[in-house]
Amino acid sequence: SHGHDTSHDERTGLHNWHWLESMLPRQVARSSAHQAPLGLLLIEIDGFANYVARTGPAAGDQVCYAVARLLVNNFPPTDMVVSYDAGQFAVVLPDTDAASACVAGERARLAVSRAGVAILGESASLSLTLSVGVTELQPSTDASVFLAAAEAALQMAKNSGGNRVGMQ
Repeated sequence: SHGHDTSHDERTGLHNWHWLESMLPRQVARSSAHQAPLGLLLIEIDGFANYVARTGPAAGDQVCYAVARLLVNNFPPTDMVVSYDAGQFAVVLPDTDAASACVAGERARLAVSRAGVAILGESASLSLTLSVGVTELQPSTDASVFLAAAEAALQMAKNSGGNRVGMQ
């Protein structure tokens, strides 16, 4: 081990938001230069904060790890799955427009809701749902505006009851 790696999240092994902050502007610049679409998903495990409050942070870490694996397995390697915040993930989708990003988000949502997550010491597997916010890069916007649009889309999905894909 090389000590604390600021570009990775220890719980999930995924790249983290520090990495996203440096990588996203580059992706935005690339898409703008090539006039290629760029999609962004923000994904939140529904009820994550309540779950951690009930079961403790170790179980929360297990849930994040399990969902991280499911997400990585559901996106091609060209899509970048990132640990964003507690119980939250971002996925950067190069060359992907809003419609295709919605399809990808829906596929991830279904995969997680079907899988169930096994938690150590629990007999029944945990059934989880995801809220997904989807956005596509708009011309002449920067990475922070792009992220804010995805945040707003996620908030919309959560406000309409969760377990769904919302689009801005």
